[in-house]
Amino acid sequence: MDYLLFTGASVLEYVAVFAFMFALFRFRITKRLAVTVLTVSLMMSQVSYFTRAIPQIGEMSSFIQLALYIIVLWILFQVPFFYSIVMNFAGFAIVVVVQGLALLAFQFFGGVTADVVKGSVLLGSGVQVLSSLIEIAIAYAIVQLGGGFNFVPTSRRTYTRFNRSNVLILVIILATVMLAATLAYLLGNNFDAYVISACAVFAVTIPAYLYVALRKEYEDAI
Repeated sequence: MDYLLFTGASVLEYVAVFAFMFALFRFRITKRLAVTVLTVSLMMSQVSYFTRAIPQIGEMSSFIQLALYIIVLWILFQVPFFYSIVMNFAGFAIVVVVQGLALLAFQFFGGVTADVVKGSVLLGSGVQVLSSLIEIAIAYAIVQLGGGFNFVPTSRRTYTRFNRSNVLILVIILATVMLAATLAYLLGNNFDAYVISACAVFAVTIPAYLYVALRKEYEDAI
């Protein structure tokens, strides 16, 4: 039962991440794309389940999945490797922030700590479902409001110029992920502290990421 609950919540979470990324970067949703997303989401849920079951790498599971996300978007969805990194950082960031805020809300209003949620498949799956619905709502709002970015090409053969904006956004992404991974390793036995620390890191770096992305959007449109 725990396995089915975890798998169902994880699949929904991955679908939500893809929905957010495709909405933010204005990808056209087709039937083939939707089927691929569902298939990949099911496979990724199994990766998540088994990596979290291994104590030695459990705390780094999210970062292992981030790397797999980048490869999947690059190979299956024909997104150039650099832009796959850019897109997946946005998807990773929305999960960290939304789930982090949900966990903090649980603690503030219900007295349920992040460590307690992490130790319960039922509570953990509940947070995943809640966060996923919020992410899908955000993706829907982006589409309805006509927001998002157009600078991501849809062919792997596109030549990527490493101008100032590209270098800056890559530095922001690498620095953020490395810092978050370091915190996950150091605070592996204190999930409450990790949630607060990770939210603080992304609260600082997301505005910088968005600023550079907006500047890149303007530069590419010229």
